[in-house]
Amino acid sequence: MGSLLIRLEAEQEIKEQQALQFKMRMLLISLANWFIALRNQLGYDDYSNEAKNLEFTFLQGLYETVSANLQSLGYPKRDFDPDDFGGSNNIYDNQAHFPE
Repeated sequence: MGSLLIRLEAEQEIKEQQALQFKMRMLLISLANWFIALRNQLGYDDYSNEAKNLEFTFLQGLYETVSANLQSLGYPKRDFDPDDFGGSNNIYDNQAHFPE
């Protein structure tokens, strides 16, 4: 009976993690779409210097906010690196890419 309970708890935890991952993915897609709409409303071309600067500033601010929150939970601080977001040559392609 005990092993069955442990297995059921593990399965429930996996389902909760999958649900959280799905919510995070949807949030990131919404955020990416919001950013693209902002860039378009400002009239910036996809690959212009203005768009690159806007995206870099946006990602850096978002990264620093998340990093500060994670650091308060005990995770180590890590500096912002644009390459974490797909590299400097590939981050302006109007598609949100997320790891599977």
